[in-house]
Amino acid sequence: MTIKSGLDYIRSRSIVDCDTMDEQGTTVAKTFGPFHDCTSNQAIAYNELIKPEHDELLHSSLTQAKALIQEYPGLTIEELAIEIAMISLSLRIAPDITGHIHIQTNPYYSYSTEKTIVNALRTFKDPSPLLHFSALAQKYYASIGSQTQVLPASLTSTNEIFALAGVQHITIAPGLLEELAKPLEGKVPVESLFDSPAVVEGAVPGKEVSYVNDESGYRIAFTRDAGGLSEEKLTQAVNIFCDMQDKLVQVFKGLN
Repeated sequence: MTIKSGLDYIRSRSIVDCDTMDEQGTTVAKTFGPFHDCTSNQAIAYNELIKPEHDELLHSSLTQAKALIQEYPGLTIEELAIEIAMISLSLRIAPDITGHIHIQTNPYYSYSTEKTIVNALRTFKDPSPLLHFSALAQKYYASIGSQTQVLPASLTSTNEIFALAGVQHITIAPGLLEELAKPLEGKVPVESLFDSPAVVEGAVPGKEVSYVNDESGYRIAFTRDAGGLSEEKLTQAVNIFCDMQDKLVQVFKGLN
C-alpha cells in the first residue's frame, strides 16, 4: 500500500483497532475505517452514557436487564444493564468493524477466574500491556508457537503508537486516529520497538513458562517483576475501572 499518512504507516505494520464508543468514534470509524476490532472500557462507557442524548438508551438497557436478570444468577440488574448499554453503544460502529467488538469485563472480576470465565461466555474482553513489554511478549509467544496475540491499549500519543508499529493488533482512540491520518512530513518520528536490537536480538526464556494451577507462584513472580512496577500498574488500572464501574452502577440505580 502507498504510505501517505501516519495511519497508513501503522496499518502497514499492525492491525489497527478503534478505541471508542462515542459519536465521534462513529464518525472516525466511517472516515478512517474499516478497523479490525473495536475496544472499550468502563471509563469510555461512563463518559458517553452520562450524556443527555443517551437517556433513552439508559432506560431501555435497564428494562432489558430487568427482563433478563433471571437468566444470570449472581448478577445484579445494574451490572447487566451496564453490559447491555455498552454493547448498544458499540453496535453503532459495527458496520465499520471487520473483526470483533470487545466489551471489557467488569473490573471487579479481575481476581476471580470463575467469574471471569462466566462473564466471558456472554462478552468479549481484552487487556492492555506495556510498550516495551508488548514487543517482548509478542516475540515470546511466537517462540513457543502460541496463538495468543498482543494488543496494547490506552495509548496517549502518536509517538507511543509509532513505537508499537509491528505489534499484531493496536487499538487507537478517535483523536489519535485523526492525527495519524494527516500526511507524514519526512520519516516516521519514532522508531518501532519491534525493530530495536533489544527485541530483535534479545533472548527469550528457554522454555515455556506456565503458572496454570499455581496461583501462589504466579503472584510471587508478578510481585517481583520489574521491582513491583508491573503489579503497581495493574492495581492502578483495576482501581480506575472499578471506580468507573461504580459510577455506571449509580447511573442505573438513579433511574429506579
